[in-house]
Amino acid sequence: MGGKVWLDSRSIENPMFKTARISTPIVLELAADDKEKFSTELFGPIALLIKTENTDQSIALAKEMAMRYGALSCGAYTTDPSIKEKIADEMALAATPVSFNLVGGIYMNQNAGFSDFHVTGGNPAGNASFTNPEYLVKRFTWVGHREPASV
Repeated sequence: MGGKVWLDSRSIENPMFKTARISTPIVLELAADDKEKFSTELFGPIALLIKTENTDQSIALAKEMAMRYGALSCGAYTTDPSIKEKIADEMALAATPVSFNLVGGIYMNQNAGFSDFHVTGGNPAGNASFTNPEYLVKRFTWVGHREPASV
C-alpha cells in the first residue's frame, strides 16, 4: 500500500483462546492526494493518518469521501467554535452525523444501532433499512451531531 509506517501491526496471544488470531492495527500515514490508496476497502486492523495542507482541506476531503463512498459517522476534535460549525455544516451536507470532542469509550457506529432506519439514509453507507423502500426517500434524511454536555 505504501505510506509511512508509524506503528507496525503485531500479533497478540490470548491465553484463553490459543488459536485465535489477534493483531494490533498498523498505523500508516498517506498524503491527501493518495486517494486511490485510501478510497478503497481496506482490511484491517488498520488506521490511516491522512496528511493534509490545512483544516479546510481535511474537512473537504472528509466530506468528499462521505459523499462518494458513505460514512456512518464522523469523529471531530476542535476547540474553535467556527471550525466546529464548519465541520457540522459540511458533514451535514454529506448526510453524516458528527461526534465532537468525545473521550473515553467511543462507539462511532452508534448511529446504526438504535433505529430501524440505518443511519441517515443520505449517503452510500446509510442506505439500508428494515422498512419498506418507500421509507427511504430523501425527504426523511436527518443528520444529528453530538458532543459532551458542558459542566
